[in-house]
Amino acid sequence: MIGAPPPGEGVGVHSDDGLINIYTDEYSLVASHMSTGAGEVTFTLLNNGSESHSLVVIRTDRSIYDMPVYDNFVQEEQLDVVGKIEAISGGTTESLTVTLEPGKYLLMCNLRTHYTLSMRTSDHFVVE
Repeated sequence: MIGAPPPGEGVGVHSDDGLINIYTDEYSLVASHMSTGAGEVTFTLLNNGSESHSLVVIRTDRSIYDMPVYDNFVQEEQLDVVGKIEAISGGTTESLTVTLEPGKYLLMCNLRTHYTLSMRTSDHFVVE
């Protein structure tokens, strides 16, 4: 098991260095920080579960409840996907570095049914 977020990480905490850990298991997704500055941001997906999970970073002002979902998938082609980590096995990690502009972003797993099972941040990830 890779572990849960350490103290000092979690909703409402700003990352000064642009390093964001994403912790997943069945069926939750928690970001170590919910805001950072514009520029280069590295997301590290830590899959604590036994099933495969992914990470999709979408720039959007839409509510998490207003995503275009069809056949148990968020329709990524209708959104501004700025980065993605394809499915990784349980107990593994993978990183993604992207350049983000100021704005609101949604972080989610988009494997079949995972988004609808709440594998997403509970609010927008904010880039200032």
